Amino acid sequence: MAEEQTEGRGRFTRRWHGGHGRSILATYVLRFPLPVDRLGLLSGGLAVAVAQTIREVTHQPAVTRWPNDVTLNGQKVAGVLPEAVWEERRLVAVLAGIGVNVNQSAAELPERPAKPASSLALLTGRPWDRGALLVRLGVHLARVCALVESDPTALLAEWEVLESLLGETVSANLSQGAVQGTVLGLNPDGALRLGEGAAEWLLPWGEVSLRQPDFPQVQE
Repeated sequence: MAEEQTEGRGRFTRRWHGGHGRSILATYVLRFPLPVDRLGLLSGGLAVAVAQTIREVTHQPAVTRWPNDVTLNGQKVAGVLPEAVWEERRLVAVLAGIGVNVNQSAAELPERPAKPASSLALLTGRPWDRGALLVRLGVHLARVCALVESDPTALLAEWEVLESLLGETVSANLSQGAVQGTVLGLNPDGALRLGEGAAEWLLPWGEVSLRQPDFPQVQE
């Protein structure tokens, strides 16, 4: 845990800001029997655990946004960054970095027009006890890890219920070029299924960025 961080980072070396005493800034060391092909599912499970924690404590409808964000009312309030720890070719642990914006004011948050950020306090109109959130987060993380190991199908089903991009039109840059389509669902390995007509693509977890296209305004 940290009370404040000045060099926090997310995917693709993006920065993660956390005001002093306002956030949950934590790294959990996860050590349990984890098949390598379930790393992507675990990553999604971390976001599921955060969203479920926020829902339980605040009674607000937090959702996941593939691959690693948690949003509330369309604004980002949390992110996860899992990093695998290897000894030669053996996976020995996963470092699960979790950041939750809890009690920041608008002035303490960075301006991000593409992905507007907010805090639980701003979106609910009241401050929240970070300790209470942490206690419940630990419970949900333990449950998610158990599902990854013993019942990955159940975890995937939970993730799909919370995934806000399902049915949305998104675009992504892949090795074969830019693609655009409708989000059809999640693959068991955590990849996103994207389809357009008869074509379908699997977007690997953590290797691509998505954006929702700006559609032209229709004048009636």
